[in-house]
Amino acid sequence: MANFKYGVFNLRFGIDKVKSAVASFGDGLTRISTVGWDGTHAGIQLVRDELCTEPFGKYKVSDSDKVNNMPDHEKIYLIFDNVRSIDVAICMLEEAKTLLDDGVIDNG
Repeated sequence: MANFKYGVFNLRFGIDKVKSAVASFGDGLTRISTVGWDGTHAGIQLVRDELCTEPFGKYKVSDSDKVNNMPDHEKIYLIFDNVRSIDVAICMLEEAKTLLDDGVIDNG
């Protein structure tokens, strides 16, 4: 991928005519946080920010309010209201992991 970077941004893939929202992982500093709201939805927030200073680490629980109240950081949310949808997302992540583990994808 030309001009590859980590974080949250928009990118045009292959033959796509429009850019898509991307959360790019690999250096351990693009953070994944669990979020829930309105009593009917749960999901994850993907963000690159100054709270994640240790690669592949977790942010401190005391920072959780800051994480969800950073209006100036570009974020991506995956929102679910059905556990079966989460199961499908997990299955696809496991498939992507297998591609990396098996060397199908050359990640340098």
